[in-house]
Amino acid sequence: MPKNPPESMQDHLRHRLNVRAKERWPQLARVQVRFRSGFAYVAGELPGEEEPLPLCRLRFTGVLHTWGFALYLAS
Repeated sequence: MPKNPPESMQDHLRHRLNVRAKERWPQLARVQVRFRSGFAYVAGELPGEEEPLPLCRLRFTGVLHTWGFALYLAS
């Protein structure tokens, strides 16, 4: 089973995604990132909404600035 990135990389990714989201999508309250089995699941939180919106999944490749990317499809 693939391993999650170290805690420092997880914090860096969370920070980087939230900063980028504030620049590009000001309507998002924040970006939520959870890690499981080598993947980072990214969801956006809208103000006043209870459920976060799934956005994408990132695959940890072992390098901080290189991640695999898969867009979330509702189907």
